[in-house]
Amino acid sequence: YFISPKGNYIAFCKTKAGSDRMPIQILDLGKNKILEDFIPPIRYSLLVWLQDESGFYYTKWPESGIDEENSSHVYFHKRGTSTKGDKAIFGRGLAPSRFTDLYLTPNDRYLFISAWEGSSRTDVYLIDRNNLTVVQTICKDINAKFSILANKNTIFVFTNLNAPNCKIMYFNGKNPLFWKECIPEKKEVLESFAVVGEKLILKYVKNASHIFEIYSTSGEFVKEISLPEQGTIDGPFSEWNGKEFFFLFSSFITPPQLYQYKLTEEKMECLAKEKST
Repeated sequence: YFISPKGNYIAFCKTKAGSDRMPIQILDLGKNKILEDFIPPIRYSLLVWLQDESGFYYTKWPESGIDEENSSHVYFHKRGTSTKGDKAIFGRGLAPSRFTDLYLTPNDRYLFISAWEGSSRTDVYLIDRNNLTVVQTICKDINAKFSILANKNTIFVFTNLNAPNCKIMYFNGKNPLFWKECIPEKKEVLESFAVVGEKLILKYVKNASHIFEIYSTSGEFVKEISLPEQGTIDGPFSEWNGKEFFFLFSSFITPPQLYQYKLTEEKMECLAKEKST
């Protein structure tokens, strides 16, 4: 399921008899009513809402047979209209082995399309929504992986390009081919990151455990967050314009616990615990 930015709608898929082909439907949470928008059963779909909730981009394989078009395409659906009018904006000529991922910047200006080849290589394409007819190639046929996140003004890239332990790069959407290094590779492996307001939250592996480090969006180290003990982290989870983030923590002796970290107060709080058996 995919919750809209203001929390008024949920776009959801419901499987039947274990099939990997599922329709997309929209639930109006305020009215507790499923809308007439109905996207026929499709495979492996991902979806990103516009901030005003007027529509969304989604991925699907065309209904045609196994030919050059048997690959993941990207479509746009305007809420409240027939899905028969949804048109593909990306995917023609893409290899059938590629899975596509979508990321829409918080200002709705730039749509990034990542085409994954396994887990070790990613091609990245950019569509400026001010000119939907042009698809710009950001990186292609490079033996590296790339993952995109953004705040209001800057686009950040998690990558292992020339950095086996991974690093963070950044660029401006108006000049997407001019990248700068934000946080260089370290001896610890960088596993993931999140953008929270004007801060970057990075998750590293250190001494067979996870740690969190906080950086400014210009790449300056702020602090390492003290965790309850050595253990494993699932997260961080956050909103780009938020002042907090969440994560799950566990260890060999500690069952999963849900934590909230407030950046302005530099305060960590356990919100829920799973009871030991």
